[in-house]
Amino acid sequence: MGDGLGGRAGPVNELVRIEIPGRWEDQAEETVFIGRALQAWFYRELATRDDGLATALHDMSGEKPFSIALRRQPDVRLVITAYGLLAPFVQELSRAMPDRLLLNARWWRREGEALVERCTWPDLAAGLLAPAPESRATMTFVTPTTFRSRGNYLPLPVPQLVFGGLLERWQTWAPVDLGVEAGTALDGIVVRRHRLASVAVQLKGLVPGFVGAAEFEARQSEGPYAGLVGVLARFARFAGVGAKVSTGFGCVDVATAAGRRRAASERASGTGTE
Repeated sequence: MGDGLGGRAGPVNELVRIEIPGRWEDQAEETVFIGRALQAWFYRELATRDDGLATALHDMSGEKPFSIALRRQPDVRLVITAYGLLAPFVQELSRAMPDRLLLNARWWRREGEALVERCTWPDLAAGLLAPAPESRATMTFVTPTTFRSRGNYLPLPVPQLVFGGLLERWQTWAPVDLGVEAGTALDGIVVRRHRLASVAVQLKGLVPGFVGAAEFEARQSEGPYAGLVGVLARFARFAGVGAKVSTGFGCVDVATAAGRRRAASERASGTGTE
């Protein structure tokens, strides 16, 4: 990485996710997507602390090493995630969050303390070596999610797009290399079930997306990359999924589990639970 924002040569090994409860002061329903306003606020906050870093982040091409979104279920929460050199900044925001944010000419008020989730790259990568690798994952897409494929938007959770994008971000930013065969292992991930709803977000034009949940599984629940589903799904909590995660898209909740055959054999032998 040559942008000074982190990556393999960066000194920061931590990933951070914060969730800040709040509400709109006027109690009116949210009718306008505020992802751009959230991104602009994030850049302004960063610039007050490190203007050079804010400029480098703004100018860098591709997906940024952070996500920000306002989720509405089960309650209204501002969700901010980051890794690389942005992780300490987001950690600081959890302690020094303003009481109110002006977003699209409306006041959003913080209510309560931030929930902070932290992890390291080695902690996440350890899932590949777990004795019962997590080869199943359910992702709940709590804000609109979409992908860019061959120049077009694709509003479907195609496994190779979901996990391929996560793997690309991992291999770009993480100090832990998942290996050259990780890409090939993506072909073995399938969707087992889903419950989705289509949405459209007005930006410069209409961006098609979806919300809902999908369960993914590796067809091979054993082997060196059986746990890749779990590793990348856990990473998704800190990276977001799909395109435009720095403008309110792709915020996810994640649940992971061991593969069906392994879990079944453990139950039969009395050595584990699912």
